[in-house]
Amino acid sequence: MNGEHVLIPASRLKFWYEKGFVVPLAVSFQMSDDPWTVAKRVLGARNAFFLDSVRYQPKTARYSFLGWEPFRIFYAKNSADPFFKLKNVFRAYRGRRWPQLPFFTGGAVGYLSYELAHTLEKLPDVARDDLALDHATFLFVRDLVVFDHKENIYYLIANLIPAEDGSFRSAWRRAVDSINRNRFLLEKKRIHSNGTTVQIRKFHADLSKRAFKRMVRAAKRYIEAGDIYQANLSQRFSFDFQGCADRLYESLREINPSPFSCFLKIGPLQVASVSPERLIRKAGDWCETRPIAGTRPRGQTPLQEKRFSRDLYLSPKERAEHLMLVDLERNDLGRVSQPHSVCVNEFMTLERYSHVVHIVSNVVGRLKKEFDQFDLLRAVFPGGTITGCPKIRSMEIIESLEPFKRHLYTGSIGYLDFNGDTDFNIVIRSLILYRKKGYLQVGAGIVYDSDPESEYWETLHKGKALIDALCRHV
Repeated sequence: MNGEHVLIPASRLKFWYEKGFVVPLAVSFQMSDDPWTVAKRVLGARNAFFLDSVRYQPKTARYSFLGWEPFRIFYAKNSADPFFKLKNVFRAYRGRRWPQLPFFTGGAVGYLSYELAHTLEKLPDVARDDLALDHATFLFVRDLVVFDHKENIYYLIANLIPAEDGSFRSAWRRAVDSINRNRFLLEKKRIHSNGTTVQIRKFHADLSKRAFKRMVRAAKRYIEAGDIYQANLSQRFSFDFQGCADRLYESLREINPSPFSCFLKIGPLQVASVSPERLIRKAGDWCETRPIAGTRPRGQTPLQEKRFSRDLYLSPKERAEHLMLVDLERNDLGRVSQPHSVCVNEFMTLERYSHVVHIVSNVVGRLKKEFDQFDLLRAVFPGGTITGCPKIRSMEIIESLEPFKRHLYTGSIGYLDFNGDTDFNIVIRSLILYRKKGYLQVGAGIVYDSDPESEYWETLHKGKALIDALCRHV
């Protein structure tokens, strides 16, 4: 290890390793290449991820994480409780927090599909399952590359795992070899990829405009009958796809940089996401969720931008819908939080992205001591902003109205740290690529006074950045 700074002494790592803890050999170093350039050098691997804080924000998006070659892969399909299964797997990997390191140093990275909710609640099974994806898949990684956007430095992390590595001496030797090998790989200028070209053909809507508006009117009848107050309905677009999805992701992150972006590759499944929304984060015993509800297109001129933003912020419909969903998130978080700890520390602020402006709030709580990251995910998944209020009844109605299963759309992608911390986005503004087919899905929140025509166009405004990215490759 030449030219790097070792951040935790070997003696301290050995002390905790021999007590049964996963410990990180971590080095920091400078490199002139940006994180995406570095990531492209390893995303040709069959299984890889890049959790990309392309839109740096000190509070929400400081680090980017890159990993590949997992030592274990977790799959769940039609399991009674995938979170219970995951929790049992994690019993073999006990971690601790290291204040001098980034807040994710090793663990599992993967996805929770929207349909995982069917294993948590008794929901109807009506929509067509045309992809038959797993409900959850996680890549367990011991080696990580981390980029600190604030300090502009890289970290290489190689975890020593008692359950896998035997003696500390052999574990240390393996970790040092891994650091050296990965440093060499990341500094190579040749980019590894499954293909240099991308082909997009036969782009089409899976639902006609008339059918979408009919779906909105049906949801409004449920609202008028008092079944629900709000529901998020979506429409899907499909296309034929050939090539490597990292090219599409590169276009997406240029057009619409977002704080919870990611590129995930698990066998034939590839996900390119520029999500602006966090589902949940847990750091220690503190947790937070960051709901988005309320959208307008960006203006073409400063005056139009100001008018659109004012119209959004002062809209009685948008404010009422946002408040209702913030209350839903408060209730979900309150199920696992200590009494009186849940509060809204950021309320109805405007966040601007390349094509739209959103109303955003932030809800925090302190987790009860008897609960962990899996209990927290079980309490909040899926997010209320992409289902409706009340959540379970809205999900029943969504299942009866939308023609296809959502799969990863409105599910979540994120990490589960060995130390118990976690951070997950909501999979919106995303492209799903699977077995030479691609899918793009966008939704709108339906309330009592929603206009079907306006809701249809709102979905197109939300999807414009994705469509623009695809158009670069048609």
